[in-house]
Amino acid sequence: MVWKEVEPMEEKIRFVLKATREEVSFFDLCWEFGISRKTGYKWLNRYLKYGLQGLHDVSRRPLISPRRISSEIEERVIRERCRHNRWGPKKLYQRLVDKGLKLVPSESTIGNILKRN
Repeated sequence: MVWKEVEPMEEKIRFVLKATREEVSFFDLCWEFGISRKTGYKWLNRYLKYGLQGLHDVSRRPLISPRRISSEIEERVIRERCRHNRWGPKKLYQRLVDKGLKLVPSESTIGNILKRN
Protein backbone atom coordinates (compact mmCIF):
# COMPACT_ATOMS: atom_id res chain seq x y z
CA MET A 1 0.00 0.00 0.00
CA VAL A 2 1.41 3.38 -1.00
CA TRP A 3 1.10 6.30 1.43
CA LYS A 4 -0.70 9.31 0.07
CA GLU A 5 1.11 12.61 0.62
CA VAL A 6 -1.25 15.30 1.84
CA GLU A 7 -0.56 19.00 2.27
CA PRO A 8 -1.80 20.51 5.57
CA MET A 9 -3.51 23.41 3.79
CA GLU A 10 -5.43 21.02 1.53
CA GLU A 11 -6.62 19.09 4.57
CA LYS A 12 -7.81 22.28 6.28
CA ILE A 13 -9.75 23.24 3.17
CA ARG A 14 -11.33 19.77 2.94
CA PHE A 15 -12.23 19.99 6.63
CA VAL A 16 -13.95 23.40 6.48
CA LEU A 17 -15.83 22.49 3.30
CA LYS A 18 -17.17 19.33 4.95
CA ALA A 19 -17.94 21.26 8.13
CA THR A 20 -19.95 23.91 6.29
CA ARG A 21 -22.04 21.21 4.56
CA GLU A 22 -22.97 19.78 7.99
CA GLU A 23 -23.46 16.26 6.60
CA VAL A 24 -21.89 14.59 9.65
CA SER A 25 -21.63 15.66 13.26
CA PHE A 26 -18.80 18.01 14.10
CA PHE A 27 -17.35 15.52 16.57
CA ASP A 28 -17.23 12.77 13.93
CA LEU A 29 -15.69 15.14 11.39
CA CYS A 30 -12.93 16.13 13.82
CA TRP A 31 -12.37 12.45 14.62
CA GLU A 32 -12.06 11.68 10.89
CA PHE A 33 -9.40 14.35 10.42
CA GLY A 34 -7.59 13.49 13.66
CA ILE A 35 -7.94 16.92 15.27
CA SER A 36 -9.52 18.18 18.46
CA ARG A 37 -12.88 19.95 18.40
CA LYS A 38 -11.13 23.09 19.65
CA THR A 39 -8.86 23.06 16.58
CA GLY A 40 -11.83 22.28 14.35
CA TYR A 41 -13.81 25.24 15.65
CA LYS A 42 -10.74 27.47 15.33
CA TRP A 43 -10.31 26.54 11.66
CA LEU A 44 -14.02 26.87 10.94
CA ASN A 45 -14.30 30.29 12.61
CA ARG A 46 -11.22 31.56 10.78
CA TYR A 47 -12.65 30.31 7.49
CA LEU A 48 -16.02 31.96 8.12
CA LYS A 49 -14.40 35.24 9.14
CA TYR A 50 -11.47 35.54 6.69
CA GLY A 51 -12.14 32.98 3.96
CA LEU A 52 -9.37 30.70 2.70
CA GLN A 53 -6.68 33.20 3.78
CA GLY A 54 -7.72 32.62 7.40
CA LEU A 55 -6.59 29.00 7.20
CA HIS A 56 -2.91 29.88 6.77
CA ASP A 57 -0.73 29.50 9.86
CA VAL A 58 -0.46 32.63 11.99
CA SER A 59 2.86 33.69 13.47
CA ARG A 60 3.07 33.43 17.25
CA ARG A 61 5.88 35.95 17.45
CA PRO A 62 4.99 38.83 19.79
CA LEU A 63 4.63 42.24 18.19
CA ILE A 64 6.43 43.94 21.08
CA SER A 65 9.25 42.58 23.21
CA PRO A 66 9.51 44.70 26.38
CA ARG A 67 12.79 43.10 27.49
CA ARG A 68 14.56 43.71 24.18
CA ILE A 69 18.00 45.34 24.43
CA SER A 70 18.02 48.93 23.22
CA SER A 71 20.03 49.80 20.13
CA GLU A 72 22.28 52.13 22.17
CA ILE A 73 23.37 49.35 24.52
CA GLU A 74 23.85 46.97 21.59
CA GLU A 75 26.03 49.56 19.82
CA ARG A 76 28.04 50.02 23.02
CA VAL A 77 28.70 46.28 23.21
CA ILE A 78 29.78 46.24 19.56
CA ARG A 79 32.09 49.25 20.07
CA GLU A 80 33.77 47.55 23.03
CA ARG A 81 34.16 44.40 20.97
CA CYS A 82 35.80 46.41 18.15
CA ARG A 83 38.29 47.86 20.64
CA HIS A 84 39.05 44.43 22.09
CA ASN A 85 38.35 42.02 19.25
CA ARG A 86 39.57 38.93 21.13
CA TRP A 87 37.39 39.43 24.20
CA GLY A 88 34.38 37.22 24.74
CA PRO A 89 31.09 37.91 26.49
CA LYS A 90 32.50 37.47 30.03
CA LYS A 91 35.24 40.07 29.67
CA LEU A 92 32.95 42.45 27.79
CA TYR A 93 30.35 42.13 30.54
CA GLN A 94 32.90 42.97 33.21
CA ARG A 95 34.23 45.90 31.14
CA LEU A 96 30.72 47.38 30.81
CA VAL A 97 30.11 46.96 34.56
CA ASP A 98 33.45 48.65 35.34
CA LYS A 99 32.59 51.56 33.02
CA GLY A 100 29.40 52.14 35.01
CA LEU A 101 26.84 51.33 32.33
CA LYS A 102 23.40 51.48 33.99
CA LEU A 103 21.73 48.55 32.23
CA VAL A 104 24.34 45.90 31.51
CA PRO A 105 23.01 42.91 29.57
CA SER A 106 23.88 39.45 30.82
CA GLU A 107 26.85 37.53 29.44
CA SER A 108 24.58 35.28 27.38
CA THR A 109 22.82 38.32 25.90
CA ILE A 110 26.18 39.86 25.01
CA GLY A 111 27.08 36.57 23.33
CA ASN A 112 23.84 36.72 21.33
CA ILE A 113 24.59 40.31 20.29
CA LEU A 114 28.05 39.27 19.10
CA LYS A 115 26.59 36.37 17.09
CA ARG A 116 24.05 38.66 15.43
CA ASN A 117 26.67 41.21 14.47
